[in-house]
Amino acid sequence: MLARMEITHEEGRPVSFSITFIKENGRTREMVAQNHVKHGAITKQPEEKSKFRFNLKKAGTILLFDTKANGYRTVRIDRILTFNGLEVIH
Repeated sequence: MLARMEITHEEGRPVSFSITFIKENGRTREMVAQNHVKHGAITKQPEEKSKFRFNLKKAGTILLFDTKANGYRTVRIDRILTFNGLEVIH
């Protein structure tokens, strides 16, 4: 699943995918997302506000761009339930 998320473009177009995951508050959420969208490119955030102060991989999270909410979200990898409709087994 993570390898499939690494595919960012097909035929010159950004690749979107759907995931379902458990949020920090315990609720389940479905999201249509893209990976490796340059932070600040779409939301036009100033560069100085787009830098993370922690290591995403060490935290067990992945940075995704939520295409419906037009914003970035970090999702804990161990809380992902489905990827493109397929169950994720951890």
